[in-house]
Amino acid sequence: RNTQLISVEVMAVADKVTMEMEETRMMGREDEKMSMTIGKIGLMDRDGSEKLSVFLRMGEVGVEYLSFGGRVIQDGEAEGGVEYELMRRGEEMEIDDVEMTIQGARDFSGRMYMEMIAVSEEVKMEGEDIIVLDRREERVLITVLISGVADKPILKVKMEDRMMMEDSGSVRVVIEEMRLSDRDGSESLSVEIHSEEVIGGVSHMEMDGVRLKRSERRGAGGSYVEIFEVPETIRERGWGVVDVYPMKDFGGMMTFELVAKAYNDLVIPEEGDMNIRKSAETWSTQRVMVVGVADEPEVSLESEEVRGYEDEGVTIEG
Repeated sequence: RNTQLISVEVMAVADKVTMEMEETRMMGREDEKMSMTIGKIGLMDRDGSEKLSVFLRMGEVGVEYLSFGGRVIQDGEAEGGVEYELMRRGEEMEIDDVEMTIQGARDFSGRMYMEMIAVSEEVKMEGEDIIVLDRREERVLITVLISGVADKPILKVKMEDRMMMEDSGSVRVVIEEMRLSDRDGSESLSVEIHSEEVIGGVSHMEMDGVRLKRSERRGAGGSYVEIFEVPETIRERGWGVVDVYPMKDFGGMMTFELVAKAYNDLVIPEEGDMNIRKSAETWSTQRVMVVGVADEPEVSLESEEVRGYEDEGVTIEG
């Protein structure tokens, strides 16, 4: 009988990774954390020759915060296009029901994408070195919908004079800064000056020598509030000077309020209007004491000469 030794070399092949995720979509609010549960990620080959690792690759928009299974991976400035290692090679053969928590980039609202990547690698050891013989990836796209939240705008106001004489002109208000605190471009700004009609004591207002457009709005208790609109060109400039003119013959406390409003009008077509808070306001109330001045009374007589008889009444007509 003749015998012959036959050598058989079995090439290592990385098997498919099991990935089970009930949801591939996350929803949350701007500048707030949101979480999802990763159902199961595991190796199908259990002979120990394969190693599992898990990554999360960001799209154009990054995250400020990322934790996986309670371990904080990212906590700082968001960066798009980066890849985070959620589970190191060989750390586990399988993970079940792991919670992943993220927070989008600061002020970001809209749709962003992430890709969950599970990697199976057939490896062998050569001394202290790990040699990768084969590699296989499974990918799942995760869509994140972040609803817009309007942030309070910045409004800084200064007044040098808080007292003036009746009918002596105007008082000057300096708006040192008016701008959005949210800079991602999803918000718009309006600036108004409110004064309750008659009671507020305001006649009109001017900026850059131009009288401000005014309108009326019904206020509390049925009274009317006069609204003076700051022009868009001045809003875009970010500062301005307002000259406030009291009503003629007005004496007392002249009150008006500067109101900066931020509007977030983001709408994601497939989801409808996702905004939680569409607008936010910053108020600055200003008061000026208008000191009343006694005006000279008017006396008018038809005649400065009156005639009559002794011990009889006379009549003066005016």
